[in-house]
Amino acid sequence: MMSGEILKFEFFRFYGKTLQLILAIYHMVGGKCDGQPQVLELVFDSIGVVSVKCAKDGASLSFELGDASECDLGVYGKFKRYVLEDNTVVSAMVGEKVVEISQVYSEVQGEYIGILMGFESGGRLVIMNLGDDIFVSGEVAPQVAESEGVVFVKVVS
Repeated sequence: MMSGEILKFEFFRFYGKTLQLILAIYHMVGGKCDGQPQVLELVFDSIGVVSVKCAKDGASLSFELGDASECDLGVYGKFKRYVLEDNTVVSAMVGEKVVEISQVYSEVQGEYIGILMGFESGGRLVIMNLGDDIFVSGEVAPQVAESEGVVFVKVVS
């Protein structure tokens, strides 16, 4: 298994912490959202913001402490921050404590392409890089699991 950027982050930092909020930074063009979020900001109690974005390798995710910034790109649009409150999977996990963390490994890519967080309520939150786009869901869709050869590698539980 390869060691992509996702391995460089110390996931134990948010194990046992409560997810307080998830923000997303979208590329906006002409006042309209242009696809998937460019950055996710996970806000946890006692550690603050963890920023998640697609890594430079195009397959894995990059995690870092601290928030990302909005940016005006002039005629090319702007990066604008929004609360992900309309996503029912995300909103159900806000206020919950993280009790499990697994990395999502793609046998096809040969990279860790995401992370799965399990919460005390039994709910799950999966964040993955698919095609250099960030996807957030409650589970890995069966067609994605099959096409990517997904394997879960438990980090802590």
